[in-house]
Amino acid sequence: MKRLGIVVATTLVGLVLQFGCMPDRMPPAPVEIDRPEFLGFAPQDSGGLNVPLTDPVIMFFNEEMDLSTFPDNFELTSVSGTIPGNFTKPDTNKNVVIFTPSQPMNPAEVYWAVVHGGVKDIHGNSMISPIKEDEPQKTWFFTTGKYAEGGFPHIFITDKVAGDRIYLGGELNHYLNQYDGVVSKSSRLRVTPDGSKLLVTSTEINGTVTVLNPQTVEVDGTVSVGRGPDDIFVTDDRAFVVNKSEKTISIINLNTLQVEQTITFDDGFRPRDIVYSQSADKLFVSSNALSNYSVIRVIEGSDFTSYHDLTGVLPRKRSRDMEISPDGNLIFIAEDYTATVVVLNAQTEEVVKTFSLEFTRTVDGCVGPQAYYVAMYAGGVYKIGYQSLEVEGLADLGKTLNSVAATAAGELLYVLSPVDSSITLVETSTMTRISEFHVPGALKRVAVSVQNY
Repeated sequence: MKRLGIVVATTLVGLVLQFGCMPDRMPPAPVEIDRPEFLGFAPQDSGGLNVPLTDPVIMFFNEEMDLSTFPDNFELTSVSGTIPGNFTKPDTNKNVVIFTPSQPMNPAEVYWAVVHGGVKDIHGNSMISPIKEDEPQKTWFFTTGKYAEGGFPHIFITDKVAGDRIYLGGELNHYLNQYDGVVSKSSRLRVTPDGSKLLVTSTEINGTVTVLNPQTVEVDGTVSVGRGPDDIFVTDDRAFVVNKSEKTISIINLNTLQVEQTITFDDGFRPRDIVYSQSADKLFVSSNALSNYSVIRVIEGSDFTSYHDLTGVLPRKRSRDMEISPDGNLIFIAEDYTATVVVLNAQTEEVVKTFSLEFTRTVDGCVGPQAYYVAMYAGGVYKIGYQSLEVEGLADLGKTLNSVAATAAGELLYVLSPVDSSITLVETSTMTRISEFHVPGALKRVAVSVQNY
């Protein structure tokens, strides 16, 4: 027993000496294997409007990220292409990643920012497993453009029940005010190309055209015209008013606010819609007669008395709306209660294209610098290019429409729906819906000011 105790003691001493001479060992630090979480984009990047052209995209995560993994897993793109840039972290919050464009974005375009699951945290963990399908995080915003230079345009809306009322929208997508007693039984409204006047026709028996200041919505004057004025076309100096009940056309001098000439027709021609081509110096007037729907009357601008007729222009019905390209060369005639749009060359007076659109029943049209836009009752707004004479875009808004107007630079459309009293903003490069606001009334027609306020 004594010898066994000596052996045990000797062994314990040896172990103490062996391990006592070894260096200290700590357990290894645990490897961080949690995947990072994307928390969101900054508010200005999430459906923001009027975003500056060099504005950064800001992303929030739940932990610090490895910036070197972002160039291959992030894109900022528009219809024009991809914008390059660089990635940084603010000193105050390492969980934030900032993408700063290295070149300005294009004005008045929708940009999409996309973060893919391959971005990694500083421990090498990607946001999503490499064996799983990527689930990118996306956002969009709309950049600033001419529509926002020096303010925003005014949006004028008439009411089909309260005919003497005009609603005012502004600040891009806000309802601002209501003006009562402005014009009785309002029908059509137009802004002069120079932006100095807003003209509204009245369907009273003793017809009038009310001239408003687009900035203040104050009445500058009222001009008596023929019975039942409806459609109106304006230049900087003149307004051409179709008096539907009287079957005449009043020409108003906008400098004097006086009717300088009344066009009458001895053959019983009944005018309906009207445009004036300054390049051809001719008026083009559609027929309101059910038995004579296909006729377009061409009136010479030299004296507004000589005229001739174009026949067979519209295939089935009377016109619903007529618009003319800014250069005065292409006339777009939308047929009533159908999905047909006819394009007429003002110089040759020949039909150059006929569109049969899929959405039913044209309700209104407008022109921009690059394209013609036509709103359909069933909810679609088509874009037809002047150069291609093809449908270049479609916004399917999914609700009944009844009027459309474009901003002066053609960057935005304001599309009116009577169903929910809404005005939808559509950007025209991709025909994407970007915003909406509501007005408390039975909405009829919309017009947009040329200047911003």
